Amino acid sequence: MSHAWNAVDKAVGLKVKLTTVDGGEVEGYLFTFDSKLNTLVIQEVVSTDPKKYNIRMLKSSAVTKVSVLPGDSEESKAVSIGRLPPVDWAKIRAKEAQTIDRIKDEHIRSPEGVAIFAALLKTYPCVWENDDIIVMESIKLSPPYGPDNLSNGGEMLNSEAVRRVRKLLEREHKKLNMKGSEIEQVPAQ
Repeated sequence: MSHAWNAVDKAVGLKVKLTTVDGGEVEGYLFTFDSKLNTLVIQEVVSTDPKKYNIRMLKSSAVTKVSVLPGDSEESKAVSIGRLPPVDWAKIRAKEAQTIDRIKDEHIRSPEGVAIFAALLKTYPCVWENDDIIVMESIKLSPPYGPDNLSNGGEMLNSEAVRRVRKLLEREHKKLNMKGSEIEQVPAQ
């Protein structure tokens, strides 16, 4: 670590402007400098409300210049945020598990099902329920996602809503079949 970074500790709490190696500038209050990790932590003010800010961490190797900005004593001190809040590891692990499950579900679904879902979603509110697509909270579309795979929770399948969904499904299946046949007709090189 160079001796120049030793002086950065004296700027903690002051308003600074950092110039990065790519020419960008970051302006805010120097929250801390971690000499072991060679990392600067900047508290960026994002609005006129001093309680709203971003915390940015930058490696010192990405910073070419640190300038202390002038200002009166009121302006030159960062809003005291004290210690950063503790990390809730259980919450992070739960969110990670949800994300992994969502990604696994996306990989399990057939490309045709995903294409049908995307087409339906342009017109109707839809959600996935396991392998089924639920349209407008009441119409269920099961694999292989054809017009004959619609059910409506015991209500009549000839209702207007079901007819509209069925019509859209028929159009989408025609499009998908045409795309599939175009792919098959491309000569191998």
